[in-house]
Amino acid sequence: MSYCALTDLIARYGEDEIMALVDRDRTGTPDAALVEGVLADVDALIDAHLAGRYALPLAQVPRVIVRIACELAREALMMAHGARLTDHAPERVAAQGARSMLKDIASGRMHIGLPTPASSAGGVRMDSGGRVWGRAEAEGYL
Repeated sequence: MSYCALTDLIARYGEDEIMALVDRDRTGTPDAALVEGVLADVDALIDAHLAGRYALPLAQVPRVIVRIACELAREALMMAHGARLTDHAPERVAAQGARSMLKDIASGRMHIGLPTPASSAGGVRMDSGGRVWGRAEAEGYL
């Protein structure tokens, strides 16, 4: 499951901008391998942040995750197209904000409106058979 699709990118940034980025050979058709690769990379990055807090795959994708995916995908498509984005470029700033939101989601400072799985009540338990050697058995060695 992808967090955003080509149609989400077009709806958010306009067909002219997105097609300029994904139509490498200028035939009017998006380069499917490019789009799939970029979206898979974005999904993997988002999953890496969500995995510690939410059960994956998500049953429903919150709008904020679609927004994050679109911002990251747009930056990645621009870089794949050869753009050299400065730190102050709007696309870079938006992608950095998306990465910051992912960190906040992973840490629990930002909630996306989905229930978090119940943590297991158990933990690691360790039992010992007792002390084998101690000061009393040292007979002057300590």
